[in-house]
Amino acid sequence: MVSKKDEEEFEASMSKVDEVMKILNLMTSNDKGKQQMGIAFADQYLGEDRKDLEKIDVNNFIVRVNQERTVINRSGEESLDKPMAADKFAFMAEVERDAARRASERKEREQTAQGLRRAGNRAFRRGEYEKAISMYTKAIDQIRDSPILYNNRALAYIKIQMCKRAIIDCDFVISKLDEKNLRSWIYRAQGYYLLGETRAYEKSISEAKKNNPKELDYIDRIVLEIEGSAGPEAGTTEESGATGGGGDSKDRTLPMDDVQSNSSAEI
Repeated sequence: MVSKKDEEEFEASMSKVDEVMKILNLMTSNDKGKQQMGIAFADQYLGEDRKDLEKIDVNNFIVRVNQERTVINRSGEESLDKPMAADKFAFMAEVERDAARRASERKEREQTAQGLRRAGNRAFRRGEYEKAISMYTKAIDQIRDSPILYNNRALAYIKIQMCKRAIIDCDFVISKLDEKNLRSWIYRAQGYYLLGETRAYEKSISEAKKNNPKELDYIDRIVLEIEGSAGPEAGTTEESGATGGGGDSKDRTLPMDDVQSNSSAEI
């Protein structure tokens, strides 16, 4: 019969086995990051014996049986608790440093994208729509989650009658970034109107109203502008961070005042 002491020793050993098994799982993971973590832990605990860890037969690792009692396999039984705790703190510190580095890199990319967007807006004002598209595309390469950039590029596409590409940009914003974005719904409607796809045009206007119920009068004015001018003159590119809310809609340029603005609001 197993004594209480042996039971306690067995439970303690099983805890250590769990730690080692975690290391094994990390080392054999398909995730490169987890593999590196596993190797780092193994180096910490086993040093030069790390390679032996990869050869362990898990079934024979935990215990061995000798006659009528279970004997704990104490081979390499060093406490993993303290090293594991230390490595956890080290790992968390590294995660925090990585997050700070990523935030800094993001800020730099945003600043670059802001400059490219302003260059695109200047080109747009001069009627250099292809150049504007190029600037907006370069800005998107820096920051891929800005509705403003996709909307500005969509309007530039509309200006040169590349409506399908404009619709693709609008659909990306609506499906991936901001399903209520008023400019995306409006430019999408413009694109379909110019393509003569009445049903899709009307659907876009309906969704614009559904997702922006406080802007109904404003949207009706945009509809008149689109249908009265065949579309391209109905928009300006966005310089500010507006997505359709705020301010008196009767005083706003259709559909957003961006290209006329000198705002330096965040992307």
